Amino acid sequence: MSTVPSLEALTRLADPLADRTVAAIVGPWDGTSQPGADAIARLATATRLMAQWRNNASLADWQPAPGSADPALVETLRAYLREGCRLPAWLDPARVARAEAIFMHEGPLSCTLLFCASLPECYVPPQLAEVLHVAGQLEAHTEHRIRQTAAMVFPVMLKEA
Repeated sequence: MSTVPSLEALTRLADPLADRTVAAIVGPWDGTSQPGADAIARLATATRLMAQWRNNASLADWQPAPGSADPALVETLRAYLREGCRLPAWLDPARVARAEAIFMHEGPLSCTLLFCASLPECYVPPQLAEVLHVAGQLEAHTEHRIRQTAAMVFPVMLKEA
């Protein structure tokens, strides 16, 4: 028996911390059928709460309005934030500084490539294009998606002030 996971199994893994957090929110679920209505409701509430996360500075002491969500769900999200704020042990500060310097020099070119090549090429796979089409995001909100991408790339890549 092979110990190498199947490609299908790997498509369900991405970010271990986020995967564990979603599993804690959804609860017991085998992944072969739709989760129950309670699980979907918890996930919808978590999504609503995460929409309050406007910037990194506000995450350290984030707390939703009292009574706006199940305390266990709030604690799951706060645990996600606490763990996500810790830098990994393998982080090399010199490499981070080098990457920041490269981005300061090559950032406009890299963003042009991202916006004009990488993002459009991501829409070629039929499954992704269909999801974006059904969600109304393929044709109607192109400029908004590009701005959202920039809103993620620049804070991640720029040197912290």
